[in-house]
Amino acid sequence: MKQYYIKEYSDSHHTKVIIIPIFDDNYVYILTDETRKAFIVDPGQAESVIGVIEELKLQPTHLLITHSHQDHVGGVKKIKSRYPSMALFDYRNCINETNFFQWNDRSFTVFKTPGHWPDHICFFEERNKILFCGDILFRFGCGRIFDGTFEELYSSLQKIKMLPPDTDVFCTHEYTRQNLAFCMSQQLVNRDDFSEQERILIESTPSLPVKLETELRFNPFLKVATLEGLKKLRILRNEFKS
Repeated sequence: MKQYYIKEYSDSHHTKVIIIPIFDDNYVYILTDETRKAFIVDPGQAESVIGVIEELKLQPTHLLITHSHQDHVGGVKKIKSRYPSMALFDYRNCINETNFFQWNDRSFTVFKTPGHWPDHICFFEERNKILFCGDILFRFGCGRIFDGTFEELYSSLQKIKMLPPDTDVFCTHEYTRQNLAFCMSQQLVNRDDFSEQERILIESTPSLPVKLETELRFNPFLKVATLEGLKKLRILRNEFKS
């Protein structure tokens, strides 16, 4: 089993987000606390996730899916078979643009974020300000458009910008260094502007979570003020070879 990482929070429930690397650059997330109840976000592969659950003696209750790409859902069938009482929460649960989800005495805002893929949604945990944003936002970047429009992508990023600045952003791919290379090639980011702590996190694995306020400061896809500006940036990023 690959190594996993734990981000701990100082709330009364001792919340933890477990970060599990899979494939070349994907992450699966497990949110849990002192109750050992847990939910799993975007299990593209089952074996590593089940290994962590068994090792830490967790009690998985829910699967949360940000979108239906195979590297996010490939492990769902096997995990559901192993833990048949688990509930699944995905796009089909989202009737409105903004929806709400309760889990283990916590409140989540769930909002639609198309652009990368039509059924993409994000999960925001309100108490600790934790965002599971799938493939719509990355460090120094944003999701590539596969089946969507620039208008949808721009609108989805505006929704994320409205969240509290101290939100912890958990993306589902480790694209930080590739995206930073693109930004520096276009002189969109100056490495000298990073604090020592930010430099360490950029070079770390994982480079997540990152505070939204940091991305609002450095991520050109969040800083861009117009749809046309986003379109230009996204096309340049598509063409960039690191």
